[in-house]
Amino acid sequence: MSQVFLSDVELYYSTNIDHSKKLVVISDDEAHHIIKVMRHEVGAEIFVTDGCGIIYKCQIETLTKRTVVLKINDSLSYNNRLSNYTLCFPRLKISDRFEFALEKCVELGFTNFKIYRSEKSQAKGEKIDRWNRIAIAAMKQSLNAWLPQIEYYDKTDSIVKGNEVRLVLDQKAEAGLEEAIEGYGDKEVFLFLGPESGLTKRDIELIKPEREVKLVPNRLRAETAVVTTASIVASKIK
Repeated sequence: MSQVFLSDVELYYSTNIDHSKKLVVISDDEAHHIIKVMRHEVGAEIFVTDGCGIIYKCQIETLTKRTVVLKINDSLSYNNRLSNYTLCFPRLKISDRFEFALEKCVELGFTNFKIYRSEKSQAKGEKIDRWNRIAIAAMKQSLNAWLPQIEYYDKTDSIVKGNEVRLVLDQKAEAGLEEAIEGYGDKEVFLFLGPESGLTKRDIELIKPEREVKLVPNRLRAETAVVTTASIVASKIK
């Protein structure tokens, strides 16, 4: 199945897949969209991802009010090319801007997110269910086949594992991000960004970065910095 062929299809998400019978079951909101919004009927072609790197080309076998049963006719596997990169950034004061940044990063192919509370974070707590819904919608819209993993940490140093490369985005740094990531190959890389007022000295001490890098000479809004970071990395990693 050609990737080019997928450029203008609708993509749905389901984990209810019976590989032995080559059947996919879609229910609830996804089924409602297929039946009531798109008005598909038996025999229509549907594309589904399991969020584990596979997109299935299917055909509708049966429809009920809230359930769609599909027959798998073909499949295509995708590599998670950004699997060793993790974006680490705080919740932002304005939720819409945070959610915009998350959505765009998923569209660009990122699948690993660690949302944390920094010393100057104004927004507190997590909304994992809402963030997951946004991420799934962005995954489908952008025809990505890997389900994003989103975790929340109440403390900056809770993120640090010890064996990953940690880079902090800082406007005052001398080295550029594009130059910095060229030397890490397949190593696990955590990219740390701060809230609207930036990371404090204490935050940076807790993160213990290998180096600090910058994006562009001018100052960016927090959400712009997140999306710019994602864009630079996504353009470099093929």
